[in-house]
Amino acid sequence: MSGFRKRGDPRQFNISHLGAAAQEQIRATLGDAEFKRLSGKKVGRYQVSPVVERVVDGVIFDSKWESTVYKRLVAEFGRQAFSLQPVFTLQGGFVCEGKRYRATYYIADFLIGGTLDNQETVLQHNSIVVDAKGHRDAVYMLKRKLFMGRYGRRVREVKTQKDLEDLVLEIRKSHPCKQRQK
Repeated sequence: MSGFRKRGDPRQFNISHLGAAAQEQIRATLGDAEFKRLSGKKVGRYQVSPVVERVVDGVIFDSKWESTVYKRLVAEFGRQAFSLQPVFTLQGGFVCEGKRYRATYYIADFLIGGTLDNQETVLQHNSIVVDAKGHRDAVYMLKRKLFMGRYGRRVREVKTQKDLEDLVLEIRKSHPCKQRQK
């Protein structure tokens, strides 16, 4: 019986029709997450920001943090210094007992110092593969491990502002020609 809601349970109501003052009073009482649920706005699994906050230069990023990293890289080094969404093959497709299995890919957020050649990403000795991370899920952890095993290099995770500053310094050291002309 615990799965059923009783009549009068406030979680079953939608408050989007109420006025702004009433909604603010409800927000103050319940908190932001419960308010969003009641106001008809869906809260996703990872609480992703609205699309408007994630669009930069006509590109829709997966997160607000990823768009922040992009803006910083463009401001420091210019748009030509890196590639967006490079694709790395982790395992080619194959057939087993008559059933076809598709290839497995890892799509990073940014590639600094590499090239994209006919849908395959080519890494150079000083390439930096960057992933802007807010939440590390199990699929990402597995693909990161497979990437490191196949390509012999780590993925540079940028989780905080300090990580971003460290990345900018690392790029300046390893790619001096990538400096933006001011």
